[in-house]
Formats: sequence, structure tokens, C-alpha cells
Amino acid sequence: DPSGSDPGGEFIEIYNATPISLTLSSYKVGDEETIDQSGTPQDSMAAFPGGYQVPSGGIIVVARSSSAFSTTFAFLPDFEFTSQRPDVPDMLSYVNWDSDVLSSITLGNTGDEVLLLDGSDTVIDVATYEGGSWPGVSNNLTANDGESLERIPADWDTNDMTIDFAVRANDGDPG
Repeated sequence: DPSGSDPGGEFIEIYNATPISLTLSSYKVGDEETIDQSGTPQDSMAAFPGGYQVPSGGIIVVARSSSAFSTTFAFLPDFEFTSQRPDVPDMLSYVNWDSDVLSSITLGNTGDEVLLLDGSDTVIDVATYEGGSWPGVSNNLTANDGESLERIPADWDTNDMTIDFAVRANDGDPG
């Protein structure tokens, strides 16, 4: 929940906990929970463009707006949902999951889910917060204005949000 009312400062950070470098072109990220759900104005799913990898132990940052993100954090994200800068790769609409347009991805400040899908469209990780829910994920945390959630440690996942995540002030600490 970035400071203020501009959702452009939203970001999703992904950590590669595997022992190998992963090609991102088959992965997707977003907040649409159900395949073939169109018409939900705030939820969508996006695919990573081809040609990019995240090394073992590496981190990538996907921002809603690279301009708003770089103003807040003084560096550019690795990818952006809304096309603003030619030097930041754009995420791609993933219509096999959701036919909504990419610009509709807005994480709800009163609760939502962030899903990571693999090449077979299997949900491989989910983070929920506040009013969001996902089967098997429990105990949501609250991120107030100017706060974000960070998985600590990055490779720990018990599906209990209060164990796996910490609330970070100052809009978070991406990268």
C-alpha cells in the first residue's frame, strides 16, 4: 500500500529460491485468482516477456508504474505493468488466464492476493493480505498506507502469513 493515493507505486518482488537460473518467459504474476474470469475490473494476470532470466538467489521487481516506482525508490524496476519507459520491459497480457487488460492490475488496499503461475498455469506461490484469501494460506497481515509485506527469510514458506512475512514501513524495501 504505497504512501498516498497513487497506486502507481505498487510493486511485486519475486525471489528465485531454486538452485538454478529460471527463464521467466513461462511465468505469470497477478491478482486474478480464477482462470477465465473477465470483467473483474481490478484483477488481472500478466506474463513475463521472453528472453529474461532470474539467477539462483536473484530478485526481480515488477512495478505497476516504473516512473512512480523510481521516484519512490531511486532505481528502476526490472519490469512494469503499465508501459511508461522504453528502458523497462513491459509485462504482457495473459489472456489464457484472464482477458482483462494489464493496466487494470491494482492491488486492493483492503485485501488481495498475489499469485505466481508456472508454465503450466499451476499456482506455485500465493501471498494474501488483509481481506484476501486463498485455500491453505492463513493469518493475513495488514499493510497500512506506506507499508508493504516482505517474506522473511525470502525462501521460507509455511503458508501462514504471520510467520512468513513482516510488515515494512517507508513503502517497503524492494530489491
